[in-house]
Amino acid sequence: MLDVGQRVTLSGNPVDLTATEFDLLAALSLEAGRVVPHDRLLRRVWSPGKPGNLQALRMHLRKKLGEDGENPRYILAEPRVGYWMAVGETPEQEEPE
Repeated sequence: MLDVGQRVTLSGNPVDLTATEFDLLAALSLEAGRVVPHDRLLRRVWSPGKPGNLQALRMHLRKKLGEDGENPRYILAEPRVGYWMAVGETPEQEEPE
């Protein structure tokens, strides 16, 4: 469930996500750099008895993140296995003057 304190920004701009989109993004980001199998994502994002559609959700989420489906930067697919999120860049630390 989406908490009011949970916000997503992209290049400093807020991204309006549904609770389910946020849950998918959170599940992928918690395991950034690793493939998360389809069945694990389905269990994390949807409750039992409520079937989910990862492909449709991924497409909507990619669109909201401004991704090109041919050259995704954030949410990547591992065919017949699952999805993964690239590890984010770490801001360079400023050196003391």
